Amino acid sequence: MKDKLVDGLMPVEIRGLTRGSDGGLERCAPTLPLRFGFEWHGTRFLGIVSREADRLVLSLGAALARVPFSGEDKARRANLLSLIAATDQKGSGPTLTLSGQNGLELKQQIALAADTALTATVLVTETTAALLSSAAVLDLIAESGLIAPATTVLSPTAP
Repeated sequence: MKDKLVDGLMPVEIRGLTRGSDGGLERCAPTLPLRFGFEWHGTRFLGIVSREADRLVLSLGAALARVPFSGEDKARRANLLSLIAATDQKGSGPTLTLSGQNGLELKQQIALAADTALTATVLVTETTAALLSSAAVLDLIAESGLIAPATTVLSPTAP
């Protein structure tokens, strides 16, 4: 059936429909990079889907706290930097980094399979998987007591 919009689970691409010259709906390729934001457990995340070589890459980032300078609070700075060292990984998975603005940030990148089409289902599924793998890092931060639940939205650098 030619005019069917949804067949299967959810094949409609993000920003994937346009009006054709005849007035009908047509599929179009999503514009990359695709930027989006959301809040999860009181933390504001920024997501970007981009193309690198032959595959799509999902990058997530969240600004968690400002890291004080040593002159402001030496003990707190040392404790926050120890959280960064605790998540220092030489591979995939979520990591904590110190931004150029002296902020503690959570970052993660996921390379999608080479033949993956960017659909709403793929975006939600991969974002959820990334968040679930970040849960242990966020739990470590919560257990440290160094960061209060988010009450203000910080602007993370690009993931």
